[in-house]
Amino acid sequence: MKVLIHRGSNEIGGTCIQLSTDKTTILLDLGLPLSNDSKAIDVSSLKPDAVLISHPHQDHFGLIDLLAPDIPVYIGELGKRLIDATRVLLGKDLHKNHFHHFKSWHPFHVGDFTITPYLLSATTSWTQISATTS
Repeated sequence: MKVLIHRGSNEIGGTCIQLSTDKTTILLDLGLPLSNDSKAIDVSSLKPDAVLISHPHQDHFGLIDLLAPDIPVYIGELGKRLIDATRVLLGKDLHKNHFHHFKSWHPFHVGDFTITPYLLSATTSWTQISATTS
């Protein structure tokens, strides 16, 4: 497995971490940076098989509008509902991405990856990820 931290190691917010095997690429968060000095990410060039959103703060999901709508986005159900409520209150359209809800302690698969989310709070999860490669 390869790990590439696009953003989030030397700053708070704007998190985007890429995990890849030879066959599968996933992103952990796709956040809007908190600083104008933050490194830009060309989201269209990333082409992940899926994106996992840890929790509904802009600095963890704020760039999913730039993601191709056919790329699946995984998030807890309450987190997605909070994102939707904020969009409605701001008069914005709901995201057009293909969302999947994960549940704490219920593993799911994306290509080579097995992902097990763990609940930390009502809207935040920690994720254990393992990859199988041939």
